[in-house]
Amino acid sequence: MKANQRMKALLHDVQGVSKPLPTALLGIGKAAFISEEGCYFLDALYHGRGNATLHSFPDETGYECFVNHLHLDDYAVGSANQVGLALTLMQNIKSQWRESKYSALPLEFVVSVDDSSCVLRFHVLRQGQRYLDEDLEAYKEDAVLVSDCESKS
Repeated sequence: MKANQRMKALLHDVQGVSKPLPTALLGIGKAAFISEEGCYFLDALYHGRGNATLHSFPDETGYECFVNHLHLDDYAVGSANQVGLALTLMQNIKSQWRESKYSALPLEFVVSVDDSSCVLRFHVLRQGQRYLDEDLEAYKEDAVLVSDCESKS
């Protein structure tokens, strides 16, 4: 797991704190995964994507990050609480992924926090495609955390 300094400060407040997930997030964290157009999505999020398609994005990673994202402020108030919920949901999704038929593929999770919201995104790691800049400190306004879910080999 990697984080910039802003995120490390937020994590200090939530380390070791297990957050119970609201009912709406429990369902998302237990949703099935699907594959469409060479991309991988949580079924519950894919059906809410609107008219977005792979051709609307520069690559598969961008499309997956657009579809596979949640704004935690829709479920909780207070940034520390949102970060705790994001980390708990991330662990639930990782567990689901490891049990899925796609578990041979590695995932990358991104948690970002700005002044008003916390967002959890994830995508399959692909050669030559990146969602974030390598230098997490380049994100001056946002707290950023990146966590991998290794492929099951």
